[in-house]
Amino acid sequence: MKMHNPPHPGEVLRALCLEPMNLTVTDAARSLGVSRKALSSILNGRAGISPEMAIRLSIAFHTSAESWLNQQVQYDLWHAEKNRKRIHVATRSLDRLAKATASRLVDSLAPIALASAHLLTARVQPGRARCWRYGNDQPLLVPCIQLKAA
Repeated sequence: MKMHNPPHPGEVLRALCLEPMNLTVTDAARSLGVSRKALSSILNGRAGISPEMAIRLSIAFHTSAESWLNQQVQYDLWHAEKNRKRIHVATRSLDRLAKATASRLVDSLAPIALASAHLLTARVQPGRARCWRYGNDQPLLVPCIQLKAA
């Protein structure tokens, strides 16, 4: 569920982790192994949580790195959605490009498919979900095509 105007993860970090433990920015930065400036930028909403910082926070505060990254994604996505009307995408051009890319990809996969123990056929379906189901039925993502067992 999308949150309306989610807080920056830096605000959450300050309110739920640093303040209850009476940690200063300097002490927290030293413990996390980052500069005071880097942590301050996150706490003040000028910088986002990177995957590495998410891991550091998860270790320090016994949380999951995913929770920190999810907060950052929700924050970034909410702000990007505010500009949705200004974003223009030429979908017809993308469909033509997808068909051309799929055709080249199918040509490059043909030797692999023929050499495998499982015969595969391909069909181009721009705009649809695509995956390659191999012998053990595990999906491998392949852009712009769908390969089916023969």
